[in-house]
Order: sequence, then C-alpha cells, then structure tokens
Amino acid sequence: MEPILYQWQLTRDNPFQIDEQLIPPGFENPRYDMHSAVHLGILRRGAMGNLTRRYDLFFTASWELHGRTRSPSGAELLLITVQPEALLDGIVDSRERVKNLLFLPSGNTPEPFRVAELQRRARAFCAAYRKRRKGPDPGCARQELWLDIVGLFHSAAVLTDLHSGGGARRKYPQLQPVFAALAELKHLPLPLAEAARMCCMSESYFAHLFRACTGISFGQYELAFRLNGAAAALQRGPVRLKQLAAEWGFYDASHFCRSYKRYFGVAPSRDRER
Repeated sequence: MEPILYQWQLTRDNPFQIDEQLIPPGFENPRYDMHSAVHLGILRRGAMGNLTRRYDLFFTASWELHGRTRSPSGAELLLITVQPEALLDGIVDSRERVKNLLFLPSGNTPEPFRVAELQRRARAFCAAYRKRRKGPDPGCARQELWLDIVGLFHSAAVLTDLHSGGGARRKYPQLQPVFAALAELKHLPLPLAEAARMCCMSESYFAHLFRACTGISFGQYELAFRLNGAAAALQRGPVRLKQLAAEWGFYDASHFCRSYKRYFGVAPSRDRER
C-alpha cells in the first residue's frame, strides 16, 4: 500500500507549499484529513465555516483531524502548508511559543484568530505573496516567501493566547511513534495496547494523553485514519471492496461497508461510482 496524506512531499529543503483555493458556492467537504504538515489558512474573500471577515486565519496542528468544511456563499483562501520541523529550525525568538502553536491540542485553537494585528499581518503577507510571485527570480522569491511564512507563524504564536493545554503540548512529541506507524500503513488496524507499547506508556495513560492532545479518543482517530485512507483509495480508481477492506484493516467487506456508511453517510459503492 502506498502512503497517504503526504501530498505535499515537504522536507527541510522544500519546507512549504502555498495554494490559492477558490471554493465554489454551496461547497461541502464531508471528509476528514490528517497529516504531519501544519496549515495556516487566510480568508481573502467570501466566508467558510467560522471564517467570515477578510484576512481571518485558521490553523491546523500537526496530525490534527480536520476537514468537514462548508461554504454556502463560496470563498477564496490562501493555504500555507509547512513542515513543522523546518519551521522550528527557522525560529530564532520565542521558539517555545511557536512550538506550543504547532502542538496545540484540538479544540484549543483560536479559530479564527480574532486579533486585529494578526489580521493586518495576514493582509501584508497576501500582498507580499502576490508581489514575490511575479518577481523575475523564482528561487530568490521562494527564499523571501519562506522568511515571510516564518514571520507570520511567529506572529500567530506570539499574538494569540495559547496558555491552555500547555502540559499536553509538552508531551505531544511522545505520541509521534504512533503517528509514524499509522503513516507507514504497517500496523492496520492498530490496537490501543500496541499503540501504548510503541510509546512506552500504560494503556490508560496513553489513552488520556492522546485525547488531551487530539481532542478525541485513539479508537476514533485510528478508525477515521483507516476510513479516510480507504476513501482516498476509492477515488484513485477501481478497486474491489474485499481487497480494500483487507488493506485497511477491516474484518471483511461487510464490516468495511457498515463502518464506511456509518462514518460518511453513504455506502462505499456510491463513492466508487462518482
């Protein structure tokens, strides 16, 4: 099986990607997503979810389960996707605050960031992005954009109140073996006991820490990971449901179909036909 949810191919040498996204009116994304990269999104026009004002921002932490967005009116977004390790390498001042932002437990993120100064800086970033994109030297422009991105993340961390969840943030890196194991697709399904063993924790402590860091139980997260992976495989091309069930850790095709419909609201056969 090929790895999923690493569509940016980010490294320390290629630490970011910027996407301009046009969201059509009536847009609705029923699926979740999860990955090691972090997102910082800027609303340029329209409205989407809780983003209602121009230059409102939203943030998605590393491995945070996110998605299921909607936009009745349509929207225009600038989505910045960054490798967190490379970002921390670029921080000189207030590194701990930026690290707190990157490992912010789900549900604690100020969304959107209701800070006037941060919105002003987001507006300046959008203007600089347009200018640098039209420059004569793409390599130089990319280096300048990276400095702009580091500065924007630094501003987001410093200007936003991130006092809650500090204990969980400090311990968040202890969960990395589990996220890595899921991403490698070698331990599916991944039982709670095995996940706790990978992190050298008791089951009860691992379960407590995982919920504190992600906002949901490990069982919910692990199932969401497998179902979203199966959904992505369905979209890539024809595949037998029996094979899909085996690859993504379900007992059989019936078990997979029941879980899929309960989670997404439609049968996998319907998604396969789209």
